[in-house]
Amino acid sequence: MDKFKNFSIFVFSILFSLYLLETILSLNKLYKNKYNSNYNDETELKSNNIYFDNRTKLEVFEDIKKKNKHLYTFNFVFKKIYLDRFNKYTNNNKIIPLGGKSKSKVIHCNESGSWVIYSSDRYGFNNEDKHWDTEKKKILLLGDSYTHGACVDYEFTLAGWFNKNLTKNSTLSVGSDGKGPLSSYASLKEYYPNNLSHVIYFYYEGNDLVELKREISNYTLSKYYSDKNFSQQLKTKQFQIDQAWNKMFIDSSFNLNKSRAIRFFQLRFLREKLKNFHTNIISTNQKYKINKKDLKQLEEILIKMKNFSEKNNSKFLFVYLPAPLRYFLPYNEDYGYNYYDDVIEIIKNNNIEYIDVYKEIFKKEKNPKNFFAQKKMNHYSETTYEKIVQLIIKNTNFEN
Repeated sequence: MDKFKNFSIFVFSILFSLYLLETILSLNKLYKNKYNSNYNDETELKSNNIYFDNRTKLEVFEDIKKKNKHLYTFNFVFKKIYLDRFNKYTNNNKIIPLGGKSKSKVIHCNESGSWVIYSSDRYGFNNEDKHWDTEKKKILLLGDSYTHGACVDYEFTLAGWFNKNLTKNSTLSVGSDGKGPLSSYASLKEYYPNNLSHVIYFYYEGNDLVELKREISNYTLSKYYSDKNFSQQLKTKQFQIDQAWNKMFIDSSFNLNKSRAIRFFQLRFLREKLKNFHTNIISTNQKYKINKKDLKQLEEILIKMKNFSEKNNSKFLFVYLPAPLRYFLPYNEDYGYNYYDDVIEIIKNNNIEYIDVYKEIFKKEKNPKNFFAQKKMNHYSETTYEKIVQLIIKNTNFEN
């Protein structure tokens, strides 16, 4: 009897501790959602008469659904967790999507005060769909969230600024949050439009080399690297891709709308913390450390991008983008900007035309923090995207 009593006390103590931790983490999450310290100092914003929409993405979605029940979705992020879940909804066809759901309203992000919501094109990218059909010379943009257009309205994205300034050209972006060099190369091969004059790859020093390590280990993506003729023929599979995204989105929305009680008893936040802790241990143990092999693979992929572009009578341009880590966090030997010289050397050694945004814009500014939304560790501001496009136009021979 005593043994059972002691065991019961032991089990109760463990459960009590776990749910106490979950309570603390839940309250902390609620606080962060309301007062996001990364870019939303409420006192500072009020003193400057700046409005900031404090709603979470889920709250925005729920408010929209009250007025319109169709075609809204969350932003597609090119991360392993999403790709793994995506495969569950494709009848095991193992498609790796490079774009989101087509012809949908997408809730993207909020760093400047208002939530950015855009209409995706026929392949699920952040473009005005008409640009795919025009007979104008086309410019194709490759890259991650900066190329995607985070977190500004379409007219202030890189593609938007190009289309406003180059009226004789038509610019399309196949960038998506989380994409690295290999998925960008795959996007070039899958979505190469007709009448294309320029391909521009925006290399982001913050994490592109780390993303490459993850991408190269993916079975399907690695085929783009090893087989120059490989293609998933994604343009012909958009209906299937849309169906899968729709099923995944409905399930995700259902899970997000579970009662707080259910999520509490599932120890949601505690499990997330343990998962992140495990990831950090792996990272510390060299899993995501950059080495010569990674730089060599980057070089090979850039050469593939250049060769593919030129084979199709297009010019290839590499654009180097600096990360906020340079300016907002203490120095760390693992940060991507430590490989700046290596990357530039790769570009020069392979005679790749390039534009160095770090050198030509950021390094010349007395306070580079001004280039980021709210002058916080966010994505670039609207005017920064414009400066980058102006720099590229000034140094590149576009028809206009």
